[in-house]
Amino acid sequence: MNEHVEKNAFLRRIPARMFAVLGPLLLALAAIGIYAVVEGQIVRETLGVVSAGALAGWLVAMLVDMHLAHGVLYLPVFVGVPAILLLVATVACWLSAYRAGKIDPMAALRQQ
Repeated sequence: MNEHVEKNAFLRRIPARMFAVLGPLLLALAAIGIYAVVEGQIVRETLGVVSAGALAGWLVAMLVDMHLAHGVLYLPVFVGVPAILLLVATVACWLSAYRAGKIDPMAALRQQ
């Protein structure tokens, strides 16, 4: 009887061992995914505001340029300045999101 139980239990131990090894790995993968989603959300929300402001500023600059320069458009300025602004804003909000993600949540809650 013991031999029969051992043969049947052997086939059930294999999935249990696989879950014991794969469980922590899957948990780490889920944690990395959640971190990436939160960091991406912070960057996306910040860039949405910066993009709206850059677009509004670009439109105002176009209107002023049309009235003052009589339609002479200096393309490197009108394309380069918003591009540099968006690049700097992307790096700045990614760095702040990265630094915020490294803070221990319990330490942050204790300070409030």
